[in-house]
Amino acid sequence: ALDDEFAKDVSEFDTLDELKADIKTKAQARKDNQSESELENKVVDVIVEGMEVDVPPAMIEDRTQGLIRDFDMQLRQQGMSLELYNQYTGMTMENVQEHFKGQAETSVKGTLALEAIAKAEKIEVTDEYVEEELKKMAAEYNMEVEKIKEIMAPQMDAFREECKTRM
Repeated sequence: ALDDEFAKDVSEFDTLDELKADIKTKAQARKDNQSESELENKVVDVIVEGMEVDVPPAMIEDRTQGLIRDFDMQLRQQGMSLELYNQYTGMTMENVQEHFKGQAETSVKGTLALEAIAKAEKIEVTDEYVEEELKKMAAEYNMEVEKIKEIMAPQMDAFREECKTRM
């Protein structure tokens, strides 16, 4: 039964109304973040279309491998692996790499464009902004902020630089 006891059993909330409110708040936040991301992606796509830049192949290869790792991680969270996915779909690793290569090139160009804009506009990242980004990450992965900080500590300088392209 969906009642206060259920809410206590499956969450940190004491009442079903609190649980429902939390679910609604989180769903709205995800929807807002998705809309914001879609808009940002469209803006970056327009910028990338007008770019004339030679991207070093090593950057594209690194990003391609990163996308493949992310995809593999998503599959593993669903109880599958990249190898099993390839068996089911008839894909080879070469097909997978080719699939992600175009996406990787666009991603690298977008990052280069945003870095150039951040530099030209002299954008600086505040500690407060970094903290907010870490909180968002913690919420996304359902982890404590302190645990995210611990994980990110070795790459915090790079994360801070990446934040410049998110502002």
